[in-house]
Amino acid sequence: MKTWWSDRAPRERLLLSLAALVGLAAVLFQGVLMPSLHGREAAARRLDEAERTFVRLNRLQQSGASYTPPAAAIPPEEAGRQAAQWAAGTGLVQRPTLNPADHLRFAFDPAEPTVVFSWIDRVETGLHLTLLSAEMESAGSGQVAATLVFSGDPPP
Repeated sequence: MKTWWSDRAPRERLLLSLAALVGLAAVLFQGVLMPSLHGREAAARRLDEAERTFVRLNRLQQSGASYTPPAAAIPPEEAGRQAAQWAAGTGLVQRPTLNPADHLRFAFDPAEPTVVFSWIDRVETGLHLTLLSAEMESAGSGQVAATLVFSGDPPP
């Protein structure tokens, strides 16, 4: 390599050195400067969006608006009956009971977990009940026996 370089004329050495310098500058520009510029632009966009969100929240707070979750529109007994109908419609076998603290308790015989979870989601969103506790046990063959306790208070 040393012989090859020493065999070059001074003009060729200068041109090769300039080409190497330009190549190094291009690599630095594309590999270091461009990503940092793009990162700076993305950070500026995120900051702008955060400022707009902050201003919007301040405006809502100053106008007296506050988030209050919707209250349960029906009494716990009616919610229990509706939830029992939905459970029967999905094939879940259950026995609801009203506890002294106005909690609804459902004990399901073994069923598919996806059916149980979709029923829980439907009860929480449709009846505005809050799931307080859930006990699930494997009943074999991919099924679970579940005992669920709901409160009549809407979820936070």
